[in-house]
Amino acid sequence: MNSAPKISNSLAQQLNLMASALLPALPPFDKTAPDVAALLKRLTKSEDDQDIAQSAAVWRASAADPLRHQPAVRRTAGWRKKRGLDAKAVFGASKSGNFQLIGKVGEEAVPMSRAEFYALTLPAFKKTVAKINPGTDPKKWQELAAAFMTDVVKDGTGKNVWPPEPAISGLKASQFAQQLLRDCLMEAMGMLDGPPATPPPLLVALGEHRRSGNHYTREDAELRRNELIKELQKPAAPAGSPA
Repeated sequence: MNSAPKISNSLAQQLNLMASALLPALPPFDKTAPDVAALLKRLTKSEDDQDIAQSAAVWRASAADPLRHQPAVRRTAGWRKKRGLDAKAVFGASKSGNFQLIGKVGEEAVPMSRAEFYALTLPAFKKTVAKINPGTDPKKWQELAAAFMTDVVKDGTGKNVWPPEPAISGLKASQFAQQLLRDCLMEAMGMLDGPPATPPPLLVALGEHRRSGNHYTREDAELRRNELIKELQKPAAPAGSPA
């Protein structure tokens, strides 16, 4: 499965300008424009490998029908009332923070994958930028980034140009900007695809001269697990013998 968003060259340039505006003073963003299109492809590829979209779909189904796995008798309001339960069941796990991206179906918070999130917000971002038309002026992009972060994205006539929330699963302009910021920071801090070969410029600038980190894999964990099992299966030492 490949759910990476399709990003045209013009949209890629706009995403780079937005990222640079959101992170104006942080290296390497103050020196070179980030390649946001490539970053989003890497992130969605990683989520495809982990079946994040499938997990999100299961959670959304549970949000729509929290008792779908319960016998019919336990779904009734009367059955629940006799046991001191609320008449209406709520699937609250969506608000637990275990899913990074949250949208809405009606008033219910629901999880979504990055691919789903950007499939909804990238077209909204593109249309909004077209109406604002900041060109490539860094100052105008900083103003636009600030407008996104505060959900006050208006054109010259004072009209809000970000699409109505119900049209894009309740997602706001600020959610798009914040997620884009998080994703760019993840790359800037070397949090993608395992420990980086060289210290990320952002961490160096912050004085965080960290080691490259551990390179353990699932195979390493399995090996250590088997070694532990062997140790636990050894006969116990006789009482009174030295440990």
